[in-house]
Amino acid sequence: MKPDGGAWQQVPAFIPPTSIAALSATNVVVNGNDSGTVSRWNGTAFVREEYPSGGGLLNTFALPDGTTYVYGLDGIVVHAPQ
Repeated sequence: MKPDGGAWQQVPAFIPPTSIAALSATNVVVNGNDSGTVSRWNGTAFVREEYPSGGGLLNTFALPDGTTYVYGLDGIVVHAPQ
């Protein structure tokens, strides 16, 4: 993470990231591909969220309005709440 005007900082996301979608400074979604786990940045820390995915998650996609989708190896697309 690099705060505006600050230096780079390491922030634990709890999962090895596969993809990331930054919607705002307080809504960043990171997913790993080994499970249905997503970590969402709330402006202070990453919080784990679990979504159904037997084969793991591949990618995160976010629309400008904040609507977020993750999709997985088993063909499931999940709408992540804002």
